[in-house]
Amino acid sequence: MYFMLSCGGRRKKIRGFSIIETLIALAIGSIAALVAVGIFSSGIKAIRGSGRTERLHTNASWVGERFAYWARRGESATLPDLETVLFDLPGGVIKTLSTAGGAFTEDGTPLTSGEVRVSRLRFEKIGGTVRIAFTLELPGTGEAFSGTTTAAMRNEL
Repeated sequence: MYFMLSCGGRRKKIRGFSIIETLIALAIGSIAALVAVGIFSSGIKAIRGSGRTERLHTNASWVGERFAYWARRGESATLPDLETVLFDLPGGVIKTLSTAGGAFTEDGTPLTSGEVRVSRLRFEKIGGTVRIAFTLELPGTGEAFSGTTTAAMRNEL
């Protein structure tokens, strides 16, 4: 936009923005900034959510792997209750898998991370195999993972 300025009898053209144009540009810039912040914050939430899910799956994988590891080495298995299994290993060693304080434990030592809670754990002996069924949860998020696996006690077969 052009403005005419009269100075000493001569007219001079001055370029510039009016206050209305400046306010409109600020309003458009503010809206664009709000949209960008909204997109950024939803992206951060998605990243956090995928991180929680990944930690939940990592813990579930660890539970399954530790169970299968000891089951394969066991000569026999005893289930004193549905949430505990005792594997008799060669050399008279006994390995206990159970739950305590919301954690999956191996001989009383927690194997799951502190943020993950074991909400369901069941063992079942079927001949020379042992089955584990479990559900892990991330409290406060509504996220859960359920898994079932069966492992053969190779020393018993």
